[in-house]
Amino acid sequence: MPLKFFNCLPWLVKRDKKQNAINDFYAIASLLEKVLSKIDDQTDIIYTHFEEADDLIKHITKLIGKLKAFDYDPLDTVNIDFAPTGLYQELSMQNNWSDEYLRMAREFDKIYDRLIKKKS
Repeated sequence: MPLKFFNCLPWLVKRDKKQNAINDFYAIASLLEKVLSKIDDQTDIIYTHFEEADDLIKHITKLIGKLKAFDYDPLDTVNIDFAPTGLYQELSMQNNWSDEYLRMAREFDKIYDRLIKKKS
């Protein structure tokens, strides 16, 4: 193989890692969009710190926007929100979608771990 090909390898690897990170940010945003689809004005939010469902919707929407801009800052918040006894588990239990929450939380944990490793 020509030497030029090997000189491109670091660039290709870096590009692939960046693309994977982009995909991971969008995957987490997609999980939050699924959570968002479960929330309406009838959602029981008594075990959250939000006064109204609209406040919760705004909170999640803001996180989605930041994630789609590839911002690492909201990842810690989302991690806490997906944690056991966190915001999304409480919501899911009060609103009868806890099985789906468990699937989403497992998926989030996998993606979060990948992103944190890529960041360091």
